Amino acid sequence: MKGLTARLVALVDDDASVCRAMARLLRSAGFEAGTFASAEEFLAFAHPESVGSVVLDLGLPGMSGVDLLRRLRASGQSIPVVCMTAEPDSNADLAELVFRAGARAILYKPFDPKKLLELLQPDEVPRTLGDMLYADKAKTRVPEKDWVGLVAGIAAGDQLALWALFERTNGVAFTLISRIVNVQESAEELTVDTFHDVWELASSFDPNSDTVVGWVMNLARSRALRGWRSPLQTRVEAGANELLARMAPSQWAPEWEDVAPGISCELLATDAEHARVSMLVRLAPGVDYPPHRHAGVEEVHLLDGELWIDSRKLCPGDYSRAEAGTTDNRVWSETGCTCVLITSTRDAL
Repeated sequence: MKGLTARLVALVDDDASVCRAMARLLRSAGFEAGTFASAEEFLAFAHPESVGSVVLDLGLPGMSGVDLLRRLRASGQSIPVVCMTAEPDSNADLAELVFRAGARAILYKPFDPKKLLELLQPDEVPRTLGDMLYADKAKTRVPEKDWVGLVAGIAAGDQLALWALFERTNGVAFTLISRIVNVQESAEELTVDTFHDVWELASSFDPNSDTVVGWVMNLARSRALRGWRSPLQTRVEAGANELLARMAPSQWAPEWEDVAPGISCELLATDAEHARVSMLVRLAPGVDYPPHRHAGVEEVHLLDGELWIDSRKLCPGDYSRAEAGTTDNRVWSETGCTCVLITSTRDAL
């Protein structure tokens, strides 16, 4: 198969009817397609340096799809490989195995053909979360250092800094608390108490280990889970008490920007020094967030809808934390959802 261009997609599947159908789909989208009934046939007749990408079935006879993928990576080939499987998407062990072997993505049969075409567009597929978020270089970004400056001001007793931070974050804090306690009046009171905690604890905030948004959201979660109010401490100066007494949670209206089909976000803070981002994310119903490997700690606070992370289902008010080096093989929402996400811009998609 010499002379094939980088637009060639090698289809490796022992089901001839599946190969024919996918070949027709790819050719209609402007690709060239070569079909192979086994891994051995692909290795014998294809020239990897001329292949743009490989789509292979994991359940091949003889050499398995995973073994073929490992063989390609061991030979130094960086060809994008998309794997297909009839296994259920709840098989997290299989997904972990495939991604560790170097696959770009897994498609679970039956799948939407559009997903395959999207994955085979190398110039359009972001490789990291930062690529996806910052594709539009004009996108407004608020540096994390501006948020850290507010906390430093609060620690020094600046009530205007406290008010500024309240205005930026009270909407999402109140929404989270209300999802946990389910009583609006209590949620309003606990939201104000959260910013009392911000005032009291600002001097202990460590910007090297946390983001301001993540810190505020975790203070809000702690208040909601305790489910009770504590009186404002007498050690808080009178002026701050008066300011806290005037605080009332407000509705929040995100300024959504589309970053991928069915995925919108509002960047809240970007931390270039630590390669971190704090943002609101919205998934449309039935949409998958790209599979990804965490380059740092990831925190998710679900505000509405339902979110699946592999086999775990999150409901409004739930929290998820993932450590660096772990992988989320499938993140999706059947209902659509909104969450606060704190994660690394270096997450590999």
